[in-house]
Amino acid sequence: MPHLSKTLLACLAVFVSSVALAQAVAKPRVGGTYQEIKTWHEHLLATEPSLSQRRAAMRAVVRSGPLGERGLQRIFNNFEGRLALDPRIPGVERNVRLLASSSMSQRKGYVREVLYAANIHADRRFELIEMGRKLDRPWGKTDADILFRHKKTGRVIRLEVKDYSLRSQVTNEAKLKHQISKMAKEARLTGEQQIWINRRSVTPEIRRYATRRGVVVLANVGTGRQLPVGTTRFSDALTRIEQSVAATPANASRRSPQGAFPVARVATVNLNNFVRGTAATRALRHGMARASSGRSTWGSIGSRLSSSQAPRIASSLALVTVTIFAVDLATDWMDHRRGMISSARMWQIATAKSVIAVSAAGGGYAGATACGLATANPWASAGCGFVGTAVGGALANWSFGGLLKSDTAKEISGYRRDALKRRYGI
Repeated sequence: MPHLSKTLLACLAVFVSSVALAQAVAKPRVGGTYQEIKTWHEHLLATEPSLSQRRAAMRAVVRSGPLGERGLQRIFNNFEGRLALDPRIPGVERNVRLLASSSMSQRKGYVREVLYAANIHADRRFELIEMGRKLDRPWGKTDADILFRHKKTGRVIRLEVKDYSLRSQVTNEAKLKHQISKMAKEARLTGEQQIWINRRSVTPEIRRYATRRGVVVLANVGTGRQLPVGTTRFSDALTRIEQSVAATPANASRRSPQGAFPVARVATVNLNNFVRGTAATRALRHGMARASSGRSTWGSIGSRLSSSQAPRIASSLALVTVTIFAVDLATDWMDHRRGMISSARMWQIATAKSVIAVSAAGGGYAGATACGLATANPWASAGCGFVGTAVGGALANWSFGGLLKSDTAKEISGYRRDALKRRYGI
């Protein structure tokens, strides 16, 4: 009997402690601090609750925080219907917990992120993957606000959620450009479609910078029931995202630099055609094939190269150089037509770049021809041509090109600053 009574007492103590623990875990203190709510939520998750319990905990977190019962019902519809969220998706519970943050700006940001994630999760075209994924890359640490997948193409999309006013965009322009640059690098690394979405309007400079780097910009996007005129509903924004994904192959960002400048693209095309199409390269491959069979030597290749192919290599290099500078000068002409560069400055730019182009083309032609005739080696001829181009262009640029470029950059920067002030009244 004594042994039985001790067993009953032990069972009763375990039962009472279990009930007390369940009561402590079941209800966080309404109006508690963020740290208290966080501790309660982490304690609950450590007990391995069921799916229904985890959903109830999400509601309890919002209800106990500054948003309260009213925010839970009016903003998130009690996490039911189209705003239902699966707590098993990585990062969802952490972001919901941050809705109880004591910082109003932080809380508003996470309200927007959770609403976007809930709408994505309810959209049959997409699959929500993760929220707030930490990224540690060679170019720095960051995090991806929302990651989701387009079901039809299988393409993964990264959504960066922002709420910058026009004034803040001008003030933090360098910071935003740095972040967009890291997004472009992430796209080249992973092949993910990068979306930069802002609650308000976006300045032309930020939009232009992002577009050149392959980052899609969406502005004036909202989630409320009644939106101001000119605001895009998030459901319509998702349609635009789907169109951008369908228009861009999944591996396009890894095949070529995103948003490359026209100068770089033209130069790449010309160089590829030069390497693949010149008769000198064909002669080299043909000669090596014959040498392997014992019917030819490097001497025979050299005789053909020295008589006719060296000038072709030199001409190709000169053509590539002139093409690069011509396209570069065309972009300056467009800036002049838009009023960003004065007429006097445009003539100075044209003169400077013409001198640099002639000097670079002449140096490349001379170097390729001299090495080709001296060594009878196509690779040596091409290498000397590139060196001659670099030396000729550097000498001319050293004379006055660097100073002219600096002055032009200042003039363009001043124009853009004044244009923003006139357009947005800031």
